[in-house]
Amino acid sequence: MEENARGADGRRLFTQQFKKEQIGRVLRGEITQAKLCRKLDVEASVVRNWRRLVEQGSQVYLSLRFRIETNLARAQQSNLRECLLV
Repeated sequence: MEENARGADGRRLFTQQFKKEQIGRVLRGEITQAKLCRKLDVEASVVRNWRRLVEQGSQVYLSLRFRIETNLARAQQSNLRECLLV
């Protein structure tokens, strides 16, 4: 396993991308959460927090995407109405 950067307090720092990849492995069933904790030598609460943050981020992404698509559909409907009225 590659060496991770460390914070001023000596704790290892994992990138957001690394966390997402590892949680993805858990969600796809490639590895159990317990095995991931052992492999990375981190407490279960650390991985639970990563998972919670990834899932919250996914919900925020889906919510934003829905709002963007809804606004786009409304704009297209408005343009269509304008074209029909001309």
